[in-house]
Amino acid sequence: MGVGVVGAAILGLGGTTSASSGYPPPTNVSTSCSTSQSIAVGTSATVKVSCHFAPGTTITVTFNGATYATETASGTGSFTENFAATDPHIALNGGPQAATSYGTTNTFVATGLNVAGGGNVATTLITVPAPATASTATSGLAFTGTDIIALVISSLALIALGFLVLTFSRRWRPVSQLRRTT
Repeated sequence: MGVGVVGAAILGLGGTTSASSGYPPPTNVSTSCSTSQSIAVGTSATVKVSCHFAPGTTITVTFNGATYATETASGTGSFTENFAATDPHIALNGGPQAATSYGTTNTFVATGLNVAGGGNVATTLITVPAPATASTATSGLAFTGTDIIALVISSLALIALGFLVLTFSRRWRPVSQLRRTT
């Protein structure tokens, strides 16, 4: 029995508590969340990210895969995204205007650490619909001329009016009062 205790001491199998050895090992659980939003041109929308970041940590934001901005998580770990859509751009939290196309889905991804020390990924999909246009054209071709018919009709009406004014505004005299030059 003495050999077993000595062997256990040599091998380091002595009785230690779980708190001092780190067992079970801490878990770094990664989290992710996503949301989507449609924002009309000239309006804005606020999105409160549902997965929380570690308070005060740095959050890196990408727009369609390219680095867009760096933000800081609030003291509670929440992250709020304020989007504004202008023609045809999107801005996040007053940041730079990012070019977009109407009807396409744009991806904003915010990455950082969560309170467990794992990665946190918050994905927000933003779509900017095309603004309504007042198009009266029935074909797909652009109208490049002048509406000449309306101009011709109004010109002929003015000529006819002038003719009538000249014809009926003259004094009519009997033929006997007209002078004849011989």
